[in-house]
Amino acid sequence: MLRRAAGLLVRLVALGARALLSAMTAYLGVLAIAATASRRRRSPRADAPQPPTPTHRLAVLIPAHDEQRLIGSTLDAIVAADYPADLVRVHVVADNCTDGTAAIARAAGAQVHERHDTAHPGKGPALRWLLGRIAADEVDAYVFLDADTIIDAAFLHEAAKAMAAGASVVQGHYDVRDSTSSPVVAFRAAAFSARTFLRPLGRNAIGGSAGLYGNGMVFAADVIDATSWSDHLTEDIELHLRLLLESGTLVRFAPSARLEAEMPSTLEASRTQHERWEQGRVELARRYVPTLLRHAVAGGPARRVAYLDAALDQFVPPFSVVVAGAGSWFVVAAARLAADRQRRRSRSLDAVWATIVVLVQTGYVLQALRLVGAPRAVYRSLLGAPRMAAWKLGVWLRVLRPSRPTTWIRTTRDDRPAASTR
Repeated sequence: MLRRAAGLLVRLVALGARALLSAMTAYLGVLAIAATASRRRRSPRADAPQPPTPTHRLAVLIPAHDEQRLIGSTLDAIVAADYPADLVRVHVVADNCTDGTAAIARAAGAQVHERHDTAHPGKGPALRWLLGRIAADEVDAYVFLDADTIIDAAFLHEAAKAMAAGASVVQGHYDVRDSTSSPVVAFRAAAFSARTFLRPLGRNAIGGSAGLYGNGMVFAADVIDATSWSDHLTEDIELHLRLLLESGTLVRFAPSARLEAEMPSTLEASRTQHERWEQGRVELARRYVPTLLRHAVAGGPARRVAYLDAALDQFVPPFSVVVAGAGSWFVVAAARLAADRQRRRSRSLDAVWATIVVLVQTGYVLQALRLVGAPRAVYRSLLGAPRMAAWKLGVWLRVLRPSRPTTWIRTTRDDRPAASTR
């Protein structure tokens, strides 16, 4: 009796896992279709009118902790941007710096604010402190950039254009710098093509909010005045969810507002960054998903689909984990089918079901790469997907452990020279 009950429990758990994997994959598939359709509608016409001259006064905010190797090229790219210089004011918060970050930023023409508070390190506290110092400045919008970032010449113009069209919060296309420099960086570029391009494009297309990714974010001044920057591990995601729940504010994705940031060239160097991201996401999912689902049913300031989309986005684990689950399911289903001499229909259907899930996930990734025009090296990096997925699964399982520290740890930088922007 106990053996039969245990077998039934195992089958129910397996069925539940299949259903969850199928639902997650279906959500990603819908976003891929919506993003593709949206991209086709947005394709520029040869006779399209020229965009108007920008009028938004922008304050560019850059938190920097010991970034002397990269901050110069970041500021050079802002100076070279195709945007009226008299409408841009650059602020760098040199946060607990022990190197030449502040001096380099001053030499590049930025207004530098030196912060010394080792008891409260991190991007969130630094930005909150900086916003308090410049609150009296007359600006129309705030642009948030990381100190290892190169913006395209059109970034500021495209972001301002989205705001002129009615957006109050804009997320630019956050991409990977030097994507062919190593297999690990190339694989990160593949992941970014899905996470920070296809998904926000698709989420906007279905009526949802694009999400915030911590870099390349632009906020209307009144939005920043009405909110506060938190010190959460993933303060960008928390801010996005708060804006959606409290005021119904949707983030608009600007695919032509492109920026690139440097990524660690080895898995170990990026471990703390991934652990911080995933731990923050798990904490926020536990806190906000029930509320988002209630709003998806009962309604709120935004449309119900926006809340459902945000809940699904928080609920879906890292794509590597989803791929690992689908791959394991496919292998088991294929092995059981091959060993089944009776050719039972249930096992054939299970194998077909697993195959469809794997194919949809594969199409999702390939379509993301196609949409961003990824180079061949990024496609080749997918050959290392099993190793990368196993590594990310290990990171994700570690952050699920209770009583993990919640302090911010700076991502290890590579020692390679910074790329020139000139």
